[in-house]
Amino acid sequence: MSESLHLVSDANNFLDSVSAERGDAANRLEKLNEFKARMIANGFNAPFGALMASAKEAQKPGADEVADQKKHASYMRYVAKLKKFTLNRVRVAIAAHKMAQALEDANLDEMKEFLPYGGEYRKMLTKEGEYAADGYKSLLSRFEQKRYPMKSASALISLMHDGEEVERTVQIDASKNAAQTIEKMFGKSAKVKDVQLMRKAAGLIKNYSTKVALFSAACIYASKKAQKEALREERENKALAKYNQILREEGLCADCTITHADRFENVKKRMQKEGFVQKIGADMIMDAEFEALLHRRRAQKRKDSMQMAAFFVYKILSWYYVCMHEAARKAYSALPSVLAEPDEAHLSIMEDLVPPEYAIAHPAKTIWHKIKMEENAPPLSSAAWGPALVCIKEGVGASFAAKEFNVPKEEVEGAIGIVKSLIEKPHGRGAKFLKNLKE
Repeated sequence: MSESLHLVSDANNFLDSVSAERGDAANRLEKLNEFKARMIANGFNAPFGALMASAKEAQKPGADEVADQKKHASYMRYVAKLKKFTLNRVRVAIAAHKMAQALEDANLDEMKEFLPYGGEYRKMLTKEGEYAADGYKSLLSRFEQKRYPMKSASALISLMHDGEEVERTVQIDASKNAAQTIEKMFGKSAKVKDVQLMRKAAGLIKNYSTKVALFSAACIYASKKAQKEALREERENKALAKYNQILREEGLCADCTITHADRFENVKKRMQKEGFVQKIGADMIMDAEFEALLHRRRAQKRKDSMQMAAFFVYKILSWYYVCMHEAARKAYSALPSVLAEPDEAHLSIMEDLVPPEYAIAHPAKTIWHKIKMEENAPPLSSAAWGPALVCIKEGVGASFAAKEFNVPKEEVEGAIGIVKSLIEKPHGRGAKFLKNLKE
């Protein structure tokens, strides 16, 4: 066995042992980082490079060599995929171990249990079921790098002038009409052939492994909470409880309908015996009202799971920005790939993560206001004045902010007056005093 395959085997065996033990441990992170460094040194981050090099070096095969080369190429592809899979798994495990500290700091300890410490997020999502998987896909989709117009851009203009094609590089302000700008520069006789304004990608979480670790944990935790609530409601309906009991005994998910299933004959017989379905001809018919109830419950669980998962992600991100100053965010190793210096466009995703009834109506605007204030912040910790700013801007109480951001209520109350003074009188005596104090 080659050195690379030995490394693959050792890494996966170690990750499997981590998965079995669960929980986070500091000594594991050191070992995981060692694996990552060795893998990168052995080219695991570009595993298909060796395959391409081998293909280029190969001479045109004769008829007898074709079969052997196909087998070799197939094996090389398998090894390359195995390397990529293992390195990705190690990276997710590293992100999960780091994130455990962030969840603890943000008062989301219960979610720590569901982090993929062994990098096995796919297995965990599959085991939890469709609601977790759907929520995970939804979060990945929401956090896809968005593209938005830049405030200004250098544009390469290709145009026809006096019958000749010429190119000019111009600076175009997004707030102005590009066509008018170009017309002023080159005159009405110039015919613009092509205008392309570059757009800038925005992503609040830069690293894919961090997204995977955070989103999978949030979705599994949310799915469990949503199903727990559904189970509580189920106990209040005897018929529904009996129906789902049969499904669980047969290894099926609660609230699923079985009238259109081609398999599960034993389930159908039991349901027919209990009066949940009737056999009419070759068809199994369920009471329309009861079937509608099952569909509503499944839809509600899916909706609740997605909404809660998004909100859990929001909570840790909002805590990160509200309770930490820029310098602290840059130094915070538990969330290394979350932007420490976001702009307003980056933060817009926060609006999509909160439920409609959430007390903080405009989280993105409030967090952006806090970040802009950091340059002239009061002489208090961000953990105190950040939540105080939320109280002022969103009209929520100190008790709510203290609980939401995991800080003592007294600290929030003590900071409200100071922050309010700075907002109302940004050039007042207090602001000047703070400026002189810093200087």
